[in-house]
Amino acid sequence: MPDEKTSEGVNPNIWIRPPEEKATKDSITGTALDSKPETLPRYKTFDVLTLRISSEDFEFLQKLEREIMKNRSKENRKERITKNSIMRAMLACLKNVKFDRKDIPDENELRIRMMRGLKDLPPWLF
Repeated sequence: MPDEKTSEGVNPNIWIRPPEEKATKDSITGTALDSKPETLPRYKTFDVLTLRISSEDFEFLQKLEREIMKNRSKENRKERITKNSIMRAMLACLKNVKFDRKDIPDENELRIRMMRGLKDLPPWLF
């Protein structure tokens, strides 16, 4: 299969593909012959987003990831916490933040309004 092209050249996420369909399907019903249902790893169920961040922010995420992984007891090691896990958790939190979304001129103003929205959250939420 040829490399997929994007506006920036070869797609950097080409390795993230759904598993190839097995040739072991019943030719009449189209169902798989093995009775085991295939379950995808959790990370393969997510969409891919390339996020450009500063080296300072990347370093922060690395340190936070290491700190979280290092400070877990054995019973709390259910899944690996990655930089992606941290970003998904931050997005989930942001869904609950109410802020003025009109006429935002730049990223700095967006950050300021989000921070105001965080300050306005009721204390019982934490």
